[in-house]
Amino acid sequence: MRSGNKAKERGDSLAYNTFLKWKKDYLLKEAKDYKFNDKVLSFNTITKKWAIVDSTSYAAKASTVLVPYKQGGLLINGELKPGIRTDEVYQITISAEPFFGWTNWIVLVLYLVGMLYLGYYFMKKEQSTNDFFTGGGRIPWWAAGISIFATMLSAITFMAIPAKVYATDWKYFPMAVTILVMAFPVIKYYLPFFRRLNVTTAYEYLEVRFNYSTRFLASFLFIVFMVARMALVLFLPSLALTTVTGIDIYMCIILMGVITLIYCTMGGVEAVVWGDVIQGIVLMGGAILAVVFLVSGTEGGWNTIMQISISEEKFKMFDWSWDLSKATIWVVVLGGLANNLISYS
Repeated sequence: MRSGNKAKERGDSLAYNTFLKWKKDYLLKEAKDYKFNDKVLSFNTITKKWAIVDSTSYAAKASTVLVPYKQGGLLINGELKPGIRTDEVYQITISAEPFFGWTNWIVLVLYLVGMLYLGYYFMKKEQSTNDFFTGGGRIPWWAAGISIFATMLSAITFMAIPAKVYATDWKYFPMAVTILVMAFPVIKYYLPFFRRLNVTTAYEYLEVRFNYSTRFLASFLFIVFMVARMALVLFLPSLALTTVTGIDIYMCIILMGVITLIYCTMGGVEAVVWGDVIQGIVLMGGAILAVVFLVSGTEGGWNTIMQISISEEKFKMFDWSWDLSKATIWVVVLGGLANNLISYS
C-alpha cells in the first residue's frame, strides 16, 4: 500500500507541475502573445481555389464559426486565448452595389434607340410584302453573310460556353469547327436548291413536296424549339444587365424582347439583316477587346495564362471514350453537325 501511495503522489506531483507549466506558458499570457491565425478565406466553387478575404475590420479568432444568415452570414468569433472567448459577432452581407456609370448608360440608350430607328427607317422603304420578307433583293451578299453568322451568335455563345470552358476544358471546341464543315454542303447544294425553287423558307418547300400538314408540323416544332431557346438567350444577358445596372431581371427581359420585336416587325428582313450586321460587329469587337483586356490585366500576361492553362489541363479537347452521356468527341461532332445543318440550311 505504501508503494502505491508513493506512485499516486508522484503522479499527482507530475500533473500539478504540468499544470503550473501550462498556466505559466498559456493562462498568464496576454491575448496578443497568442499567434492565432486571423485570416478569413473564401472558396471559389468554379476554380476550386481558396483566396484570402480582406478582413481588416474583423480578424478571425480560434474556433471562429460562420453561420448562414439572410443575404450573408454571422461570423461568431472564438477564443482570444485558451478559455477566454470574445463577445464579437459580425454580420457579413454578400452583395455588390451595381455601378454602371453615365457613359455606359448613354451608350446603352443610344444603342437601343438606334435599333428602333433602324426598324422605322426600313419601314418607310417597304412597298410590298416582298420587300418585307425578302428586302426587295436590295441586301448585299456580304451583309447577308454577316447576318447569318451573327444570327447564330447569342448569349449562349458569349456567356454559357465560355463559362463551361472556364470550369472544365476545351471539349466543346470541335462543335464550333463543325460550322466550317457544314458550310460547303450548304453553299454547294442547299442554297442553290432552294434558290431554283424560288421559296422563302424550307417549310414552304415541305408544303410543295408533301402537303400543308407536314409544313405546319415542322413549323410548329421549330417554333417550340426557338421559344425555349430564346427564353435562355434572353435570360443570360438579362442576368448580366441586372447585375451591372440594378434593373429588375424581368424588366430587362421584357425590355430586350419588346425592342427586338418592334424593330423587326416594323423594318422586316432588311431591319433584321442590318441589325445583325451592327450587332455582329459589336459582339466580335467586344470579344476581341475582352481578350486584350484579360491578357493585359493578368500578371505575367500571355505566358502566365498559357502556363496555368497547360498545368490545369484546360486545353484537353478530345475524349475518345464511347460514353454517350459525356461530351465525348463523337457526341460533340455529331451534335454539332446536326445542329449547324439545321441552323444554316
